[in-house]
Amino acid sequence: MIRFNRRFIYSSSMLLIILLTGCADSSKTMVISPQLNPIKTNNFTGKVVQLDVTDLRNSIHIITVFKEDQAAQLISSSSNIEQVVLSSLKESLKSSGLTLDAKGQTKVTVIINTAQIRVQQSMLNYQAKSKITLTAKIQSSEKTLTKTYNSTTNSEGALSADIAVLERDFNQQLSAVLLQIIDDKEIHQFIE
Repeated sequence: MIRFNRRFIYSSSMLLIILLTGCADSSKTMVISPQLNPIKTNNFTGKVVQLDVTDLRNSIHIITVFKEDQAAQLISSSSNIEQVVLSSLKESLKSSGLTLDAKGQTKVTVIINTAQIRVQQSMLNYQAKSKITLTAKIQSSEKTLTKTYNSTTNSEGALSADIAVLERDFNQQLSAVLLQIIDDKEIHQFIE
């Protein structure tokens, strides 16, 4: 009987460890997917521009989770952030009548300066700070327009940070910054 109890306790303990390990957030990547609605204007009909996105961040990861007495956990994007931003901008700008061509006289470059989430994790709660900084540089043969767009958000919660929630909030934040660029009247006037 005692032998049965020890085996049962051992087996139960091992099963519990396996279940808890399986429930732990083992995600090492996040999905970047900004949602931009098509522009409902034809302001750019007949205009041709070059469009490029450059990533000047110091590191490739997006999320850094700091826990006391542990190495930081780094979480990168599952896809190249440059390509995701470029694809999102292309789709939205084309819907406004803008033609994108490498031979365009006007060059639009979006520079990713900062795209990060820093999480401070304790035993009972977390605090997260998300920062996105993009620079739009528009060059024609005669002049240049450079504008920087910033967005910083803070969040906190009980227990541990949910990567899916951080991912969702980051995508909403990135979408908002990209929309600021797309809707910027000064950029519209420069291109026209």
